[in-house]
Amino acid sequence: MHQLVMLGDTFDTQQALAWWIVHEVVAKEQLEDHVQAICARLVARSPAALAVGKRLMRMIEPQALDIAHEFAASVCKGTADAREGVAAFREKRPANYRDIQDNAAFPHTVIRPGKATNKQR
Repeated sequence: MHQLVMLGDTFDTQQALAWWIVHEVVAKEQLEDHVQAICARLVARSPAALAVGKRLMRMIEPQALDIAHEFAASVCKGTADAREGVAAFREKRPANYRDIQDNAAFPHTVIRPGKATNKQR
């Protein structure tokens, strides 16, 4: 990655996949449907878990991985979404996550169908 940044070389989609610059490649005519499918999956997830995940991605460095795991465990365990996720799993039903307002107290993005909004607590 350092070489890519420093030299500015061009690369194709297969190289981008191999270097983990992108996670997948989708044909142009399938892009809209693919994005909508990903958004639908995100909307079904716990807003608290998404917010914690976003924060973790920003703070993870190779030497800070243990700290990031500890942070994730400590923040997620006490949330309403965590309790609902466990209950839904045990009852073999889809989880019904609440709005993030019931959860962890830190800046986050709430994803709802059709829009993403930045809410501050």
